Amino acid sequence: MKNIKYIYLYSLFCTFVFSNNHIASVYFVEGDCYVKNGRTDGYSMGVMTGQNIFNNDIIKTNDKSNCFIRLLDDKTHIHIGPNSIVQIDVSLISQEINLLKGSVYVKNLYKENIKTYVFTNYNQIYLNNHRFWISHFPNEKDMMFSLDNSINVYNNLLKKKIVVPMQSLINVSNSISFIENIQAFVPDYIVSDIGTFDYNMKKIELKSFDMIPVYGERIILKEIIDPWSMSFSSGPYFINNDTHFKIGLYPQYMYKNLLFNFKLESYANPSGTNFSNDWDDFIDILEKISVEYSFSDKVKKIDLKYGTIDNVTFGAGYMVNDLSNSLDYPRQRNTGFLLDYIFDVDFVDLKIIIPSVRDFNESGGVIGARSSLFVSHNFPLTLGVGFITDLNQSSFLSHYLEKKGKSRSVYGLEFDYNYSLISSIDLELDMFGEIVGLWYPEYNYYVLRDDTDVSDDLKWRKGVWGINAPGISLKFDNRYLFKFSLNFNSATFIPNYFNSTYLYNRSRYYKADLDFPLVQRQIDYLNDNFLIGCDSEAEDAECEYIIPKDVYPILFENNGFSPYATYGFTTEFAYNIQTYINTSFATSVFVENSNESDVYCSIQTALNINDGFIRNVKYLKFYYSNLFFEKLSDKYRMSFGMETEIYLPSRLSLIINLGQVYYDSKNDIIDDNNIDKMINSMINLKYEF
Repeated sequence: MKNIKYIYLYSLFCTFVFSNNHIASVYFVEGDCYVKNGRTDGYSMGVMTGQNIFNNDIIKTNDKSNCFIRLLDDKTHIHIGPNSIVQIDVSLISQEINLLKGSVYVKNLYKENIKTYVFTNYNQIYLNNHRFWISHFPNEKDMMFSLDNSINVYNNLLKKKIVVPMQSLINVSNSISFIENIQAFVPDYIVSDIGTFDYNMKKIELKSFDMIPVYGERIILKEIIDPWSMSFSSGPYFINNDTHFKIGLYPQYMYKNLLFNFKLESYANPSGTNFSNDWDDFIDILEKISVEYSFSDKVKKIDLKYGTIDNVTFGAGYMVNDLSNSLDYPRQRNTGFLLDYIFDVDFVDLKIIIPSVRDFNESGGVIGARSSLFVSHNFPLTLGVGFITDLNQSSFLSHYLEKKGKSRSVYGLEFDYNYSLISSIDLELDMFGEIVGLWYPEYNYYVLRDDTDVSDDLKWRKGVWGINAPGISLKFDNRYLFKFSLNFNSATFIPNYFNSTYLYNRSRYYKADLDFPLVQRQIDYLNDNFLIGCDSEAEDAECEYIIPKDVYPILFENNGFSPYATYGFTTEFAYNIQTYINTSFATSVFVENSNESDVYCSIQTALNINDGFIRNVKYLKFYYSNLFFEKLSDKYRMSFGMETEIYLPSRLSLIINLGQVYYDSKNDIIDDNNIDKMINSMINLKYEF
């Protein structure tokens, strides 16, 4: 017990001593560099040549800026690249360089009793007689390059050690790939340093035992991991009142920056309601394959994805918000296309999305694109413009219900802006906004009911608009985010029109004899544009319709949009702990500009816990979304669920997925014209070969 007590007191003493200890000096500064510590009272102060660096100091560099730091032992040099944040921690037994963002170039010589490490969110790198460059992209990837020797790296995502060969550039996230064109990614001052080991600093010298000669040919491991991998999973799937048993085989192949995934699945059901149309056509085959490709260098970045598309947002999200194609799988299978292309990190980017390839086989298809322009660092304004269209809103129901609906298109256009007011180590303050317009091919007829003659209250619009501006965004301590914006909308405008449930509720099935409270002009409008058939030719015959989401509310006295202009606000809070926890909560409140002042709301919340935070839990996700509802029971645009994967012994894991979304059921077309609760849950065992 005494020994334990002494060890504790010694550790406490060391922590206190080194927390205020002078550990390094700045020997060159280029551009704008800042330091933050306890002596600056929480403020960021400019860095000057010769300035002392103390333990746990945070150093930040701006664009086109560099900071050169030399530790007091003259055996470790740190070159902090542009747009970077680094924290240095030195103790009696170790030197830790924590790269929070950006890049560092570390030159480290052998020290007998002190080990040197570089840490990012993903990797732990041990340095011993190395010159090493690493670029860290938070929540994305790390790029690493060693000049002299192979380097041992422990990856937190893969939970294993990686060997980075000498003078090989690799890209590491949840997978690993080699990058051939080193000059396109690695700064010129690193490339020019290859083959030399001269610090050009006094007191920096190698000892005779530091460098061990290698005789014969040097062997370099060119394949870090096997390009092929395989997993198997099986278990029950509960889809509404049906129970299916799934067997799935999932091969994966990776070649450099190209990743192929295959889904070979079979579902069996004792009642005979199997997914018998799994392999009916060419689209079914394409839906079993997904492809990902990524490429980046110092100025540009390309991400290409074919398969599952999740959470795509344009601008501030007032038109396109978390657009996805993966809800209610495997009952609904959608294969999409996503291109995210940054031509220049400080200039122009382009995003293109096609969430469902199958729609084009049904005389439809959703296509969206957005591009933004960054003006300059002297005037940090980003301007964006986005466009999206659904060529046929009835394509999903026409295929799913096997009822041929009439083709009908909708178009959307948005303009957005973002201006950076403050950008420092742990504080970012921005102004933002977005203007949205939606256009229909024909006039929509709706009624303003105010206890007068209904026919006098008939209104019509061929387009609607909404404004999400002005807005303010505050991010601090690199983990907290607050947003607030004002909203102004025209009558019948639905915010976040293209959302996570859009592919499923963009149109609805309706069967009835059209009568009061509809006026004759509305009845004629519905019959002319959305009628698909009647059960007889009698006047009171019940007829079938497939009706778009912006028209459907008129059938229930405008329940689903406001017939008046609305105004309100949107707030958002997000909290992140590196790559481990991401949580967000957003809500909007809209008030009708009428005598009744009805109130509409939107709620979106999510919690993601990733690998490494909870023992034996690979991921844990919760989500809930309901947009523009008047009562909590309104479910037209509601979805919620939970997903998790838990590690088990012997390469096994347990996958649990619980989800619920609402749309018209194929097996439950009834006369009440309500949308249906689509329950989807599963418990599967997974084995990784």
